[in-house]
Amino acid sequence: EKKFLATEKFPSPGSCLSWAPNQLDKKGSTLLAGFEDGVVRILSVVSQTLSTHAMSGGSNTVYSLELGQVFKPHSAAVTTVAVNENGDLLATGSKD
Repeated sequence: EKKFLATEKFPSPGSCLSWAPNQLDKKGSTLLAGFEDGVVRILSVVSQTLSTHAMSGGSNTVYSLELGQVFKPHSAAVTTVAVNENGDLLATGSKD
């Protein structure tokens, strides 16, 4: 069964999304997101375990998105984001 891990609303619609490579994030929780207004956001998926009931010992994992960095390299929609194999260079493409 597929389900949403986390949702977040931003001022402009998203235009591209990519998981960061393992060289950049060994846990595999970093997303590179491009937006229609030329902004790129680096986001982390963060999990938190909540106790559902103290007596039953149950728990529930909830996920959220944490903003790492934001920058605006373009004046038009970001169409692609990529990181080189060493994880030290981020490239973006746009309609501008």
